[in-house]
Amino acid sequence: MIKSEKGNLIFVIKNDFDNANKLMGKDKDTNEDL
Repeated sequence: MIKSEKGNLIFVIKNDFDNANKLMGKDKDTNEDL
């Protein structure tokens, strides 16, 4: 998902990483196994 505004783009990328971490069973804030 691409947004034209830089702030939104960063927000979307961060969400993509958070979602990937959740799929891998990692906590998004600590990156430790849940």
